[in-house]
Amino acid sequence: MLKKLPMLVLVLASALLLTACNTGSPDPTPPSEDTPSTPSGNNTWPDNEFTRMLPRPTMEIDLEPTIADGVFYAGFANMTVDDARAYGEQLMGMGFTESLSIKEYEDVDKVTTMYTMTAENSSGYKVSFTWAASTGVASLTLGK
Repeated sequence: MLKKLPMLVLVLASALLLTACNTGSPDPTPPSEDTPSTPSGNNTWPDNEFTRMLPRPTMEIDLEPTIADGVFYAGFANMTVDDARAYGEQLMGMGFTESLSIKEYEDVDKVTTMYTMTAENSSGYKVSFTWAASTGVASLTLGK
């Protein structure tokens, strides 16, 4: 549990940062499962040791990808739950299958409000991916 605590703190900090830094104009209708996502805005995906282990996102990159203290961070915007599930599947396809945990949280109407995935690859890199329906924003972290 102690090994997972720093990654959990990073995920929560990333989610808070993404919510606080979203400066786009508010959308009167939040994304739903029926709303298709359209990539727009910044889609610059760097080429580095971390991104080579990750699937290139097709959704809008909302938080400039960065590396700090050996951990890669990125944020995505305008995502639906289907986008989040698809990216989780892509992460598994890239080898993030060890210690795999996928959770979907639902509201009282059985509508998915949050999707989280954490896993490791065979080299010991840990990925954490979290999407929230309230903002349509996701955070991604990767590190050892």
